[in-house]
Amino acid sequence: MWAQHPAQLKEHHKYRKHPERSLDLATGTHQKFNPQERSNLVAKQWTLALDLNQDQQNQVRELLDKHQVHLPKKPMSPYSKKGKVQWMEAHLDAQIALQNDLKTVFTPEQYRQWKDLRLDRAQRSRQMASRRLLPPEQGPAHRAH
Repeated sequence: MWAQHPAQLKEHHKYRKHPERSLDLATGTHQKFNPQERSNLVAKQWTLALDLNQDQQNQVRELLDKHQVHLPKKPMSPYSKKGKVQWMEAHLDAQIALQNDLKTVFTPEQYRQWKDLRLDRAQRSRQMASRRLLPPEQGPAHRAH
């Protein structure tokens, strides 16, 4: 019935959820981008979306490199409430620091566009999560086979 083994499907879906992982075509394995690669890609995406000049692009790349170093690691146990709360607080503090630094780099119009991009992404993420939680008969219309 299934063309692929369930473990292979699970691997495939794991990487669909994490676009920062890339497929190495030579080995057929997935690799994570290193922090510098991720910073370069994000800076280029924001350059396209926000029309950043070269100086702004360099500043954004430096800020992203600086802030990625200080991002907290997730707690080992997902069931530890104390660890999760500490991680969430540290993660939010890091996001606030990045946001404050970006305010100094972006023009007011670019900053407003950047906030809109973040809100749109968060809204799409919430919509997708709510679709996964609905039973099939209440979810989006699906085809009858």
